[in-house]
Amino acid sequence: MKIENNQPRESTGVIYSFSIVYVGFGHMADRAPYALIQIEKPKKVIEMGLIYDKSSLDRLHIGAKLYYVTEDDSGTIYSVK
Repeated sequence: MKIENNQPRESTGVIYSFSIVYVGFGHMADRAPYALIQIEKPKKVIEMGLIYDKSSLDRLHIGAKLYYVTEDDSGTIYSVK
């Protein structure tokens, strides 16, 4: 996993839905636990994303503000502040 800037930026949406993955598979096996999230962005656009920051996993809830961190080979990485 390559995270160029671990500092979250401005809020980019809220959690619409999420699932915490404790046993990954394939190229994601060594990254578990992580959260697979659906982000509700402005104008009701829904996108997929990931949260790798283990300290954020305890703070996940529907409606939590998300902050863009970076992108890697698996997708867009977010954090909860």
